[in-house]
Amino acid sequence: MTDGLADRRRRQERAYEFERWARPVESRTAATVLVAFQPCVPAGFSLAGANDYPDRLHAERVRRYFIAQKGRRTTGGLVVEIVAAECDSSVDARASVMDLLATQMVNMLQPAEPPDFGDVCFTSSRNDPACVLFARGTVAVLVRSVGSIAVGVEEFARCCDEQLRGRTNR
Repeated sequence: MTDGLADRRRRQERAYEFERWARPVESRTAATVLVAFQPCVPAGFSLAGANDYPDRLHAERVRRYFIAQKGRRTTGGLVVEIVAAECDSSVDARASVMDLLATQMVNMLQPAEPPDFGDVCFTSSRNDPACVLFARGTVAVLVRSVGSIAVGVEEFARCCDEQLRGRTNR
């Protein structure tokens, strides 16, 4: 990590009281084991593309998915980006959440207490947010609207969280 990024991350950790929620090793859910995370796609949408995320974060595998309205291209309309970071531990997943807070333009997110999604959650608003960042077990997930038409991503985030919750205790 560069010095500037490290300083920005430390400021972000202080701002979000990282130590308060990142210190516990055990998660509220059992470890999540994924072979290959595939986001579930709500009705009326389709998976428009996927690629490796350029930053490894604290994860073994980081993938980015683009979901668009059926019949639309990713260049316009309603497009949702989902970044999934599969980590070795829940502590690494929470560290990946902090990395995403520090490196992405998601510094407008506020902690959700209690979490709306996952074990730790940050959202842009409580009512159908345009951006949600959460960790469940060993996976950190960023869900945000990136298309030319803003869309609330609560349904997408809930779908991903339910998928992760369904894969725990295996």
